[in-house]
Amino acid sequence: MRPVFHQKDIYSEAHIYGSILAYMVVNTIRQKLKAKGIRDDWSNIVRRMNTQKLITSEMKTRTGRTIYIKKCSKPIVRVREIYHALNYKECPFFQKKSVLPKRENRKNESLDTS
Repeated sequence: MRPVFHQKDIYSEAHIYGSILAYMVVNTIRQKLKAKGIRDDWSNIVRRMNTQKLITSEMKTRTGRTIYIKKCSKPIVRVREIYHALNYKECPFFQKKSVLPKRENRKNESLDTS
């Protein structure tokens, strides 16, 4: 956790809460991996896990619908070891397809943050 200055105290509290939560998640993962004999530091684990990719393809149909196809790449051996140590699936899915209907009102698509 590094010093971060927010305009309101509630934002600072949320930042601290998020930082502590992230620390707990990382620490739990590292403890589980250490119990299975994987003693890598966190940056090395993240670097290895980044070798597996999720690829999303987007296509438009003649009727105006959008088709999204998502595919997971196959994990390398060291990533598979991490998944097995944590009791996770190697690929959460092989291929997913979703179809979104045609949007009628295009002029009100700006981001609304209210």
